[in-house]
Amino acid sequence: IKIFVMLLAGFLAASPMFAAAVPLIDLVGDDASLVVYVTDAPTLVKRWPDTPWMKTWHDDQVEKYFAPLRAQLKLDEWDEQCKTNTGYTVTELLNFATGEAVLVLPDIGALMEATKSKAAPPFLLAVAIGDNGSKIEKIIADAEAKNKEANAKETTEDFSGATLHIVEMTAKNNDTPQSFIWTTADGVFYASLSK
Repeated sequence: IKIFVMLLAGFLAASPMFAAAVPLIDLVGDDASLVVYVTDAPTLVKRWPDTPWMKTWHDDQVEKYFAPLRAQLKLDEWDEQCKTNTGYTVTELLNFATGEAVLVLPDIGALMEATKSKAAPPFLLAVAIGDNGSKIEKIIADAEAKNKEANAKETTEDFSGATLHIVEMTAKNNDTPQSFIWTTADGVFYASLSK
């Protein structure tokens, strides 16, 4: 987890460089275990339904094979649930992205430890959102206000001039709080499940 905090610190400390258009991928350490990098998120979102991946995913045989997984993850309910919680579908939320995006798993050892201890996986998501920061902040605040049943408690911390929002939630059937940490800085949205 310390490695993740250092990675998050590195991202936030480097945030003034975004004005100089430093690609998000340049902020990822060489020792990251997994990096998913998208150079043009708006184009990916627009073309996603016609990709070979999605055509395969919607093939009758593939849908039949993955039916238990789809049911367990409640994939067919995501858009409806997202619309209920935020006022937007998943695709509409993804349309707030204005450029690149990166998903980083900084340390496979930390992931394995998190799995053993049933903790949140250490990852970081960073998405270029341009001038959409205030819209996203409002969407999150409204969703938190709507979802009073989640027993969410939000605190904030200042970190290198950025406000980290730390939301701790306890589900009805779980005594262990789950965290969602997020911030926006210089046109980039950052999110993680662990600090």
